[in-house]
Amino acid sequence: MQEYERIVSLFALPIVVAFIVMHLYITNLFTAAYDSYSEMLMFLSANAYIAAVTMPYSSALTAENKTWVVGRISIYAVIVNIALNLLLVPPSIFGFRAISLGATGASVSLLSATLFSSFLYRYRVWRDKGIGYEGGDNSAGCPCGRPGSFPLHLLQGAAPPL
Repeated sequence: MQEYERIVSLFALPIVVAFIVMHLYITNLFTAAYDSYSEMLMFLSANAYIAAVTMPYSSALTAENKTWVVGRISIYAVIVNIALNLLLVPPSIFGFRAISLGATGASVSLLSATLFSSFLYRYRVWRDKGIGYEGGDNSAGCPCGRPGSFPLHLLQGAAPPL
């Protein structure tokens, strides 16, 4: 699983970072009418990366015939996504507009739900198998480090990587 993360990070992370940094220019490649949606590109590209890095963990649980765990985690992620959509998408909630993000709120809630499910998948695989992350330097061999390792280090009681 760690080798998969390294390979995905090696190829996909530069593209994701380019999309995040140059989101306005990328949407202008098509037409200026998409400028208002350029912020969503940042969140959706980060979501695609996190989802791709999480795939081996859900596959490992499925291979162990623990599809009920995958189903529960998916239900939790859907609940988080719907709750955040109800908070972030509407133009106003009881006349309060401070947290209204519109369509960008939907991409923020999707990214939040994906991060939540990624943490749950990693924690479950780590708890069941004891694999995933060791309590040492997590940046060995990968220039970007390992995404999602900070919460697991807190659970293990080890010092988080800097």
